[in-house]
Amino acid sequence: MCDTNRRCPGCNSPSALNRHNWRRRQNRGVQKALRSWANDEENVKDPAVRDFVQKLPPGRAKQWAQDAGAPTWIAQPAHTNPQKPGTPPQGPRWTPYSHNYPQTRAAIATALSIQGKSGKGPEERRLLTAKIVDSTDHSQGVNETIRVEFADGGEGFFKPLAGQEIDNEISLGHEYSMQAQHEVATWKVAQQLGTRYTDMVPPTVLREVNGELGTLSKKYPGEDFSPFTDRNQLDPHQVHDAAVFDAITGQRDRHPGNTLVYRRTPEHLGITLIDHGYGFTRIGEYAHNFSVWRIYQQSEKYTNNSSLTEAHIEDLKRLRATNLDFLRGIVHPDRILDRLTHIDCMIELKKLPPIPTNGRF
Repeated sequence: MCDTNRRCPGCNSPSALNRHNWRRRQNRGVQKALRSWANDEENVKDPAVRDFVQKLPPGRAKQWAQDAGAPTWIAQPAHTNPQKPGTPPQGPRWTPYSHNYPQTRAAIATALSIQGKSGKGPEERRLLTAKIVDSTDHSQGVNETIRVEFADGGEGFFKPLAGQEIDNEISLGHEYSMQAQHEVATWKVAQQLGTRYTDMVPPTVLREVNGELGTLSKKYPGEDFSPFTDRNQLDPHQVHDAAVFDAITGQRDRHPGNTLVYRRTPEHLGITLIDHGYGFTRIGEYAHNFSVWRIYQQSEKYTNNSSLTEAHIEDLKRLRATNLDFLRGIVHPDRILDRLTHIDCMIELKKLPPIPTNGRF
């Protein structure tokens, strides 16, 4: 038995018992040191992340510290002399738009620590564990993109953090590098809303591919939504759902290249929504490319219908009841607050927010 009097596999010999107890003591030490370090606002800006770290068990605390880039004396205590800790080595000072920026790493570490847990759905767990047998470059947009093939069938798209284009992030007013977090968070919103939305939004996780960390999404069907697409064949229910989803998530980059269409039924074309790095727009920020589906649903030129169905209202109320707590620590808190404001407005007015007329969300 180990020093907690619990019977543990592999603790039958004295040497194994000593190693096991040493690891337990080390993990508890990491947990304690991490809680103290993360509780300092200078180290972890987001209060939701600070609260999240305080609740992590020892093993997950150690993993979070490593993923978030906590100081070596916390994340890798075996690499230092506990009797002479000295001054922790100072790493490079990363710019806010580097994926190694402390706030970015803290948010990514939080997302890594909760994805794939029970109740998150088989597709998410499959993306995290599926063996990749082939990969080819598929960079057609602003970010590096790699098409991957899974051993058990199917394809996906991987975007390494190191391949993110940052000029747009700077011009759009992101506080720091947020694209990967927004990709994952958008999928989590779709999960909360249910199958009408997960049918359009591909599952997305953070994982390593070929030694690089990035976002991995399942490939959904569809071709680019082009000017030659017969809009009369679009599924009107999915168009409405897509407009609602883009309003909920503050999407401002839903140009035709970031949406796909495919033959869903003999009568209708279905919709796939991709590329969500520039979502979670704050109220008053530049609307950029906005949302082709909101324009199609709301503008006088097309459907001219901003009203919400009873099903949409129920979706919004169910989402509002979560207070978007499942996004805290991943998405910037001010951006969560503005999404809640828009959701409240939609519930109260039973309408989509107005299309921006001054170029601002």
